[in-house]
Amino acid sequence: MGFFISVANTGTLYPRMAKELVGLIDDLKFSLSTTDRDEYKAERGIDVYEKVIESLKLARSLGERPSIIATATPESIWGMEPVIRLAQELGVVVLLSCFPLAMETFSKLHSRRCCL
Repeated sequence: MGFFISVANTGTLYPRMAKELVGLIDDLKFSLSTTDRDEYKAERGIDVYEKVIESLKLARSLGERPSIIATATPESIWGMEPVIRLAQELGVVVLLSCFPLAMETFSKLHSRRCCL
């Protein structure tokens, strides 16, 4: 019997443990719902935006396949395009989840053929 290991994290401790974790995690997710440092700090209560980016880059450099997990709310859905652009630059996938009220906004955004 094998296990599929999935870890969703903020990326703050990952650089310290990265080399020990190589090859042990099947699904490595980093939470990031904005590319604005101040918004990230307000959302999370900690000033570690750069640490998340560092963690994503480090994971990629170690041969891991990290992804960004982003949660869209009606207030934040308009900021998802920069998150997706960042993910493209870093060569990672974005897993986007929407709160129910954000779905209508997302539908409107997508219907305008925005680059999502």
